Amino acid sequence: MPKTAKAKKVVKKTVVTTTPIISPAPVMSPVQKSMNPKILRAALIIVLIALLTYKVGPWLVPSLVDNQLVTRFALWSRLEKTYGTQRMVDSMRLSNSVGLPVPI
Repeated sequence: MPKTAKAKKVVKKTVVTTTPIISPAPVMSPVQKSMNPKILRAALIIVLIALLTYKVGPWLVPSLVDNQLVTRFALWSRLEKTYGTQRMVDSMRLSNSVGLPVPI
C-alpha cells in the first residue's frame, strides 16, 4: 500500500494581548536643598531687629527737631517743666483776680 501523505492541520492561534492599566505616577516636586542654617539665622535676626525697631522705635525717639533726635523721656521732662511753670502762672493770675494771697 502506498503511503498517503496525511494532510497537516493548520490551526491559527490568535494571541490577544492586553496592556495593563497603569495609573499615572504621582508628580513629585523636585527635591529642594534646604537653605543654609547660617543664612536662615541671619535673616531671622534681621527680621526681629526690624520688627523691634518698628514697634519700640517711636516709644524711644518720637520726633526729630533741627536734625537732633528728641527722646520721649526728654520730651516728657520738658512738658512737665512747662506744665509746672504754666500751672504756677495760672494760679497767680487766679489768686490776683480773686484777691487771694499768692502761693509760694
